[in-house]
Amino acid sequence: MKLITYSNDNSTSCGILTGDFIIDIPSAWPAPNPPRSVKEILERGRSCLVKLAELLVSAEARRAGADPVKAQVPLDSVKLLAPIPKPGDVIATGTPAGVAIATGQFLQPADKIECTIETLGTLTNHLGHRPKKFYEPLR
Repeated sequence: MKLITYSNDNSTSCGILTGDFIIDIPSAWPAPNPPRSVKEILERGRSCLVKLAELLVSAEARRAGADPVKAQVPLDSVKLLAPIPKPGDVIATGTPAGVAIATGQFLQPADKIECTIETLGTLTNHLGHRPKKFYEPLR
């Protein structure tokens, strides 16, 4: 699911990108009090994301049939904006090259790397053993 923020006719909204169309979330939301921004969707957490997934499946089924989606906006009629206007804290970043060389603290096999976002949960990665053969680009 690709959540986006866009402007159309001097108004800003959030939507789900589906090919050449956007499903406008506030217009398509099946209950009162729809989320009005990607930031609000993230703040509401998992239950909101589940509702959006259901909304996406429902809209794609209607689009495949005879019933058009009323909240469908053509992609070429909008201007895409930053997903989270006026963002808060940085969610996660990588480390610049050479940091481990300066500190001597290299990642080791079996190290655990975690990133937690209160409303979304924790992403955990376990570092495995160094591969014998690294990725090689296609020629």
